[in-house]
Amino acid sequence: MARFIKTFIYILVVIGSTLSIIANAEIYKHVDKHGVVSYSDIKPSHASDKSVSEITPSETASNVFDSAEQSENQQASEDFFEKRQQIREEQAEKAAALTRWRKQLKAAQLELKLAKRAKSEGVIAGEGDFVGSALGGARPSSSYFRKLEKLNANVVIAEQKLATIRHQKPR
Repeated sequence: MARFIKTFIYILVVIGSTLSIIANAEIYKHVDKHGVVSYSDIKPSHASDKSVSEITPSETASNVFDSAEQSENQQASEDFFEKRQQIREEQAEKAAALTRWRKQLKAAQLELKLAKRAKSEGVIAGEGDFVGSALGGARPSSSYFRKLEKLNANVVIAEQKLATIRHQKPR
């Protein structure tokens, strides 16, 4: 156990000294006459003082890319996330459309059920649906037949509406 602790402390000291060397390193930025920028930890001897400047480690990025490569990578990353967001929005819209369709379908099914129930209850004659005759018999009145026609029409309309909604299912 003691050997493990000594080894661990040794590793920490080595890592710490390495980080200290890196943190204290001087980094130079050199811009040549063509505007090309380069970074180095060695001060260029051939460069004029105006074209070389010292940069502290906190000012440098951990990864230095050519600006064209960096902008391509950044653009590719932005394109990826934009495409991903667009796909999510499309999926959300499809899910919302499917939810709306299901609500319409349930409403149409309920409407058909109620129309069929009203038709079955409307067949039962009530007061005023039959007209009596002088001989004591009764026959259906014209208002009874109009009521049955209207109930039948309501069932047909509800069936057509349900068929239309079923046909409009979003894909």
